[in-house]
Amino acid sequence: MPSCSSGTNAYIYNGMTSLDDTQHAGVYVGTNGISLGHGLFKVTSAGALNATSANIKGDIQAETG
Repeated sequence: MPSCSSGTNAYIYNGMTSLDDTQHAGVYVGTNGISLGHGLFKVTSAGALNATSANIKGDIQAETG
């Protein structure tokens, strides 16, 4: 069953219990970021993207920093 909280660290989740949860399948959406599928895909609120694999087509622009 989906769960949620409110306040400064608000979140909604189903299965996963935190942004860094790798033990449970599901989805987590919180003020600190989103995570899917045992944490295999995650985007933090700072914009950091973490994925275990990717197929990317088209132009890619990147800067060092």
